[in-house]
Amino acid sequence: MLLAALATSLLAPQSEAGPSPDGWSVASLQPPGVPVFSQSFEPVSVHSGLQSGHTWSGVYTPGYWQAGDGSTWQALGSYATDAFAEDHWGNDFVGFQSFFFSLSNFYENALLWRVTDPLGAAAVEEVSLHPSGAFSSRAQAVHAGDQGGFVALVSGEPRASLWSGSAASWTDLHPVGALTSQIEGMGPGQQVGFADFGAEHAGLWSGSAGSFTDLHPATVAGIPTLSSRALRCDGEAQVGYALMQGGSNLRRPLLWSGSAESAQDLLPAGFTTGEARAVFDGRQAGYVRSGGSSRAILWNGSAGSYIDLGALLPPDGAGYSDSWAVDVWNDGTTWFVLGEALVVSKGTKPVLWTKPMVVAQETLRLGTPPNPEALLPGQTSGPVLGQTWDPRIDHAAFVPDAVLDLLLIAETPLNLPVPGAGTLLCSPAEFPIEFAAPGTPFAIPVPDDYALVGAQLTSQGLSLDAADQLHGANALDLVVGETQAP
Repeated sequence: MLLAALATSLLAPQSEAGPSPDGWSVASLQPPGVPVFSQSFEPVSVHSGLQSGHTWSGVYTPGYWQAGDGSTWQALGSYATDAFAEDHWGNDFVGFQSFFFSLSNFYENALLWRVTDPLGAAAVEEVSLHPSGAFSSRAQAVHAGDQGGFVALVSGEPRASLWSGSAASWTDLHPVGALTSQIEGMGPGQQVGFADFGAEHAGLWSGSAGSFTDLHPATVAGIPTLSSRALRCDGEAQVGYALMQGGSNLRRPLLWSGSAESAQDLLPAGFTTGEARAVFDGRQAGYVRSGGSSRAILWNGSAGSYIDLGALLPPDGAGYSDSWAVDVWNDGTTWFVLGEALVVSKGTKPVLWTKPMVVAQETLRLGTPPNPEALLPGQTSGPVLGQTWDPRIDHAAFVPDAVLDLLLIAETPLNLPVPGAGTLLCSPAEFPIEFAAPGTPFAIPVPDDYALVGAQLTSQGLSLDAADQLHGANALDLVVGETQAP
């Protein structure tokens, strides 16, 4: 675990203040010329180049934007009563419509919108997910053809629910012993939300009522918890919050990996409350609050490894004050964080933060005098977070009688001629040396630690021949990335 040691020993101090926010940009999704006090927009989800939400101008209407452009707002339909979008995945959008008997008496119908060509002509098919005989229903999550939410039967008690594209496909996920339950988020093979056993407990399902796993932690940071909710998942991790003893609005943002025992507190030092509202590919988005102000936050797996997205908002009139992040996603080249920001004395605007992903690099360096070109770049992956970097030494023309291959990795490059061995291109004393059988790829696990992104290292291949003589090959100068070049 050479790079794991590197992350701990070299880069841990950076996580105290969070990674550098350099490279982030932010754009308003408020349509040009539409004042926030006349038409407000609430964003909910970002995926597949689209951002979804709902707008209010007398009645709530669901819709979406294209590629971060506020002028592209497209409604999913026209409704006489309030209708809301809650989530989307690809071209599928889910939500519900409300019907009122009176101000305090209403019911809701779960809806699925399937959009053909959302970046073009945008034909919309509306599908009701409301089961026959139910009193009320909501769709609040969607993933890969499945939808999640809740159904309230005649008794009016919400029950966690799963659909696969039709009202008739409704599956009841309500856990035994729970008073109420809801699905709030979905990922590959997983659903998350909460079940009320006298207090709300964050929960994880895998497609059936019997699969329910209670994620509720008894304490967080040594403080007893009153209740908890899981809000989103990505198939590997789950995020949400716990309500703490000591105040009516003291919340701790949480990250789980499938069990109550795995609950990890994401509240950074200096903040008093917050929520983790979204997770994707090792990143978590939400908000934290201190001194009466909320800040949109992007975490990278720990409380200290955060980026304050609120600090990146540009001046706008009287200026932005509060901000919140609601979803996070990447398309393999760019990070997208969706949220909203409060413009002082005006109202809230939907905003989209974006940042190009750092591409892993392996740059050939032969040295002076030059060594043979024999160390090849990673065979299946470059130095990418969470992947195994696997360069190898090619012996077709370099030390064909090799008995052992070695790989050096260091912080800084060298150029030191060594008689009989070639040119030493990086220091063998900085980190442990990796060994492999001749021609076999090295296997260097790169931790999924965002603090490593952009780290510049250097490596060199060497081989030991049958006479115990070392021979130096070329160097590969490295940049640790989040992705690799196509």
